Amino acid sequence: MARRGPEIPNHHERQFMQQLEGAGWVRAFKMHSTTRFIEKLLTKGWIEKSVVEGHLSYRITGQGLAAKKGRI
Repeated sequence: MARRGPEIPNHHERQFMQQLEGAGWVRAFKMHSTTRFIEKLLTKGWIEKSVVEGHLSYRITGQGLAAKKGRI
């Protein structure tokens, strides 16, 4: 079986982005993932982070939407 390239999200990455899709900014405490996992998504440009109303929050980017909707 061929290895998945880094530009193709795995199941966990897709699931995380699915939670963000259409939700706008989502507070970090609602996202149950490790810091390392989130940093990987930030590095790939699939999500972005910001402080919104005093809380660390994440949202999916256009690049993340494209990756999530791409081939599996």
